[in-house]
Amino acid sequence: MIGCLALMLAILVPVGIGWGLLWLAAPPMRRREPLEQVFLGGFLGLVLLTAQLFVCSLLGIRSSFWVIVAPWVVVLGLAGVAHALVQQASRAQLKRSGRKVHVPQGRPRRFSWPRLNVVDVVLLAVLAAELFWILTMTVNELVWGWDTMVNWARKAKIFYFEVRPDYDTLPLAAYPLCVPLAQTWVFYCLGTWNDAVGKGIFVLPFVLGGCGFYAVLKSLTHRTWALAATAALLATPRIFLNLTEGYADAFLALLYAPGVLLLCRWLVRSDRWDLWAGALCLGMTAWIKAEGLPLALVALVLALAVRLVLRRGGALELLVAVPVALVLVVLAGVMWQVVAGQLKLGAVHGEGVYSLKNFLRQLTGERMSAIAKQFWFEVRLLNQWGIIWFVWPIAALASVRRLVRPASMLLLVTILADLALILVVFITTGLPLEWHLSAALERLMINVVPLLFALITVQAYGLFQGLVTPRLAE
Repeated sequence: MIGCLALMLAILVPVGIGWGLLWLAAPPMRRREPLEQVFLGGFLGLVLLTAQLFVCSLLGIRSSFWVIVAPWVVVLGLAGVAHALVQQASRAQLKRSGRKVHVPQGRPRRFSWPRLNVVDVVLLAVLAAELFWILTMTVNELVWGWDTMVNWARKAKIFYFEVRPDYDTLPLAAYPLCVPLAQTWVFYCLGTWNDAVGKGIFVLPFVLGGCGFYAVLKSLTHRTWALAATAALLATPRIFLNLTEGYADAFLALLYAPGVLLLCRWLVRSDRWDLWAGALCLGMTAWIKAEGLPLALVALVLALAVRLVLRRGGALELLVAVPVALVLVVLAGVMWQVVAGQLKLGAVHGEGVYSLKNFLRQLTGERMSAIAKQFWFEVRLLNQWGIIWFVWPIAALASVRRLVRPASMLLLVTILADLALILVVFITTGLPLEWHLSAALERLMINVVPLLFALITVQAYGLFQGLVTPRLAE
């Protein structure tokens, strides 16, 4: 019971911190769907909390629950009071000037119960069952995988028990620290070390990523379609088991995919806040896993390329909005690399594992054939992936004309680019190819899966709308 309460606290506090900061610092965020606000605030709060733990360890500060939370209570409290005073002064000044007070057109979004149909209710019941299932499996599944034990759980215990760890002795010392420090945060909420409860933090990306994926996809399609896609995505065994086993790949994917969808919505609606929110999400992925930064940069560059190809929006808007997005991605993404370099933690994957020399020497037909065979073997595991890898090309080709629309085009080129990155990784790697494929291929493929579901949903919804609209017009 205490473990359950500690886990709830570990999830709610980051959401509260991130949501409070966004609500005070970025007023346009208040007009977003509540679930989208929860998604953005939750991941932002978790990243800030884990970064705070890291800074405390560098400074040799003994952390505890209140040492971590108290500064945020003070900051948010003072910011809230200042915001209220500014609003009060502004209204008083308008009243003295005799001008009418105009209520902004875009009011903050308030939660209201939607009118659900039978399908919606069934899908919500499925999602509730999935949430219960992952919660019980996560806290009952033993920490047994190599990455789970060495790269995440062991580091989490080291940061909990030692005031200032010796970074040179940490396993894979240069690897981003969000995941192990998220488990350390759970230990502080619990007041002691417990691997099972600590691994329960993987429920957080499941919930937040599901909320973000659904909320943004709904704005591009329809509630029922988005619910169905979210339920299917979260039920995909590779993603579900990756989280319950305590790996970080699905953790990354469930932040990365909503970030790409926000860029899709930017292309559709030309709202610069979508671009900036998407860039923030993409930048934060680099604090979760090393491949987050290349994925983020590729997605942002592709979004800009699609924007230019489709000639959507003016040059002035691009000159204002895009540099801010680049700063968000680079600032959030490169910060850890800079710190790791200052601490002399070495290369993330070891010296000489990835290099241009390796790529040029190993770019052979035989090697590419071996990679393709392993990829084909993996996608045929229907008990792990379902039929998603066979459905998405059909959905893309079912209505080729719709692929030139902004959302579909960006999703398609991002999927192809991510698959190309996977190919480049295994062409370049200096590790034994057969071992590296068996250890990492399916985990890298997880990053692409949410985008496949999004593309299928956008394409199918557009095709369905095209089929039913003429009948409705009659």
